[in-house]
Amino acid sequence: MPRQNFISEADVRETAYFSCTPTGEVNEMIHEIQTIRRRSVLKTICGTAVASGAFVGSSAAQDAVVSPGESIQDAIDGASPDDTIVVESGTYKEDVTIDVEGVTLEGPNAGVAGDEGSRDDEATIDGQVVLSEDGTALDGFEVSPPSAESTQGSEAIRIGNTPADVIVENNVVRDFERDDPNGEFYGVDGINVFGGVADDPIEDATVRRNEVRNLRNEDQAGAAGISIQGNVEGATVEDNVVTEVGEEVTAYGFGVVIRGTGNHDEVPEDVEVVGNDLTDVLSDPDSEFDGVGFEVEADGEGYTVTENRIEGNNLGVEIKVAAAETEIDFNDIEDNTRRGIFNDDDATLDATDNWWGHASGPGGPDGRRNPAGKEVGKGDEIEGSVEFDPWLRRSIDSPSR
Repeated sequence: MPRQNFISEADVRETAYFSCTPTGEVNEMIHEIQTIRRRSVLKTICGTAVASGAFVGSSAAQDAVVSPGESIQDAIDGASPDDTIVVESGTYKEDVTIDVEGVTLEGPNAGVAGDEGSRDDEATIDGQVVLSEDGTALDGFEVSPPSAESTQGSEAIRIGNTPADVIVENNVVRDFERDDPNGEFYGVDGINVFGGVADDPIEDATVRRNEVRNLRNEDQAGAAGISIQGNVEGATVEDNVVTEVGEEVTAYGFGVVIRGTGNHDEVPEDVEVVGNDLTDVLSDPDSEFDGVGFEVEADGEGYTVTENRIEGNNLGVEIKVAAAETEIDFNDIEDNTRRGIFNDDDATLDATDNWWGHASGPGGPDGRRNPAGKEVGKGDEIEGSVEFDPWLRRSIDSPSR
């Protein structure tokens, strides 16, 4: 098989040095190289083209600037539709609701992925952020609210009400927990797309290139990095890093979860989970439940899970319902301590063309066996009705050969 030739990150940095290219542009080019390499590897090892969308950074002109000591919310309240509000580095101790149609809130790291090591000084929102109008966007912030003391404050970032075309990108959500030991039953979420209205869905939400880390809940219920919940029609969860959720003190946790709500019977439909790192989601060892990299709890349709790295969790993937409506392919699923995939639904789950951590394929009670019935798969274990053959013989991140 011919070897692919890629421009390396070192080539970009050397060229940038001599041409004085700004650091932000260099980081963006490197991110694109890494994405192209990974997706080219998939084409090479599977013989199948995988669609990918190029990221377009922000280039909007600013309509207002918020400096430390000023209020972000005051700027939003005074904004006109489609304004761009630029927020300078510093700490802003306030809750923020973006409730003017088309308003974009840009931090100093707009256009720079949340896990990029060379991010500039952050604009830190020490409070909850809610996006509730069509076409609103949050780009390039650090969000680290105080500990949740009620269900109303249990999400660091929420896309709520019934907006369409909302974007949450290039943010860092970190160090969020519950501190309400005697309160009602609720968990904490890093980013929640919450369709709480039965007859009016959230449409076409995008959550991409964020880093969500260090979420915990020692009181009751669980913690979720990114949640798609309730009446949502169309959501893309792409190129995020979600890690250290649960921190082994929480009853259960999720990297990304698709689920319903007690408010009504509507559930998410047409959700794409693409290119994310979902790692180290770990529950309390004394809990009967697990930390899960990716989970489906909603009996909807159109769930696509591809090009993700799902590693180091208690369970890599758990499917409680909608197995026939869920496709899990071209992922790395490895080093998950209990199972790589647990399908609790009666329907068969399509989990073909995944890497299981070993070229022999998945092991476990329903993994690969020889004609005599002996288990021969040495990769992550699977349980339940799972179609895994064919499987990948190497990681999706492996250099092509």
